[in-house]
Formats: sequence, C-alpha cells, structure tokens
Amino acid sequence: MRKALLTLILFTSSLATPVMAAKNNESFLVTVGERKISVQSPTTPKQVVTVVVKNDTFDKIVSEIRNGSITLQRFVLEPSGKKGAVFTITVDISKAKNLQYVSIAPPFQEVPLSFSKEEYEIP
Repeated sequence: MRKALLTLILFTSSLATPVMAAKNNESFLVTVGERKISVQSPTTPKQVVTVVVKNDTFDKIVSEIRNGSITLQRFVLEPSGKKGAVFTITVDISKAKNLQYVSIAPPFQEVPLSFSKEEYEIP
C-alpha cells in the first residue's frame, strides 16, 4: 500500500514539474485557451530557457516553436486532460534571438516570447 501511494505521488509530481517550474518564473509557460493564449515569462533573461506549452482546450492543436522564420520544433498537443496536453522544449537563446509560439491548426496569431513582461495575453 505504501509503495503504491509513494509511486502515485512521485508520478503526479513528475507530471506537474514543467508547469510548476514555469509558474516560478524559471521558464516560459504558454497556455492555449479557447479564445486566448496567455504567456508567463521569466523576469530575467537567461542563456538557456525552457518553453512549456499547455493545452487547456478540448481540441488537438498542431503547434510550432519558431526563431523568426525557422521552425525549431513542430509538435501536437492533445486535448486538455489527456496525456500529451503539455509539451516542453529547451532553447539556447544565444542562437534564437526572436522566439515565437505559433498555432498551426487551428490557425492562431503568432505569439512572441519576450523576457521581463511577466504575464501577457494574446486574444
């Protein structure tokens, strides 16, 4: 019984780690909602940054992380509540000066990832 409970606690905490780290201003947390995309950004610039993208909708979303016109990573976010609803990528900012999150399907406005803005939304 104790082993099962310990395993459950460790598994749950490992799933929550990327989102919790982003909420502590260590990385970008991009949350895709039904009518808006919100971004929590680190307050201080870092050389290497983690981008956590979370799907809070009931739809599958095809997305990209871009550096200007260059696609760094294309990925699919599963609907909220399913495995794959959160995606994490680590980016070296010295090589990626112009970082953006882009929703390909469904199409959405390009979201710039900027330091020191703390929290902002794109309607």
